[in-house]
Amino acid sequence: MYIISETLSSEDPRVHPEIVKIGDYWHFTISYIPPNKGIFIDWMPHEKLSEDVAYSYPLTNAYKGVVSLTKPYTTKKDIVTASGDVEWKKHIYKLNAKDNEDVVALIKSAMRLYAKAHIISQKTLKKLIKEINNANTMEKCDLVFYNYFNISNATTHGLERQPDFEVKWPWDK
Repeated sequence: MYIISETLSSEDPRVHPEIVKIGDYWHFTISYIPPNKGIFIDWMPHEKLSEDVAYSYPLTNAYKGVVSLTKPYTTKKDIVTASGDVEWKKHIYKLNAKDNEDVVALIKSAMRLYAKAHIISQKTLKKLIKEINNANTMEKCDLVFYNYFNISNATTHGLERQPDFEVKWPWDK
């Protein structure tokens, strides 16, 4: 089983040593939970992911459907995104419809987990979860991040925030 959960310390004694870390996205870790090992994760807020969604984490930084890779790949497990280092030979990869679907599912899982962990008002949480669930493209996910989580990126650069409702985070004054 694949899951996404809030990133925990590598020394957290609750984390079973046979949980396999797949990758990271934002404040979250994508992991594989091997079957029949007696690994309990009920204590940990998480969402289950398909294998394809779990391995799509390197594609989350795509802009306009394109991501730079260090080399061509044949399976998602082999993806290595290119850094800003100009010495690397970069390969351009255009996300296909399935890639976009998987990346959107991963981003939405992270947003839902973050909102559930930090928003106190159940009324606001319900509205925000609805906004998250209705985002069906990477661009719409970017707008939800921008309008409600106050996180900007290349898609939203220079845009004015236009939330339909106010989200009060616990750290807001």
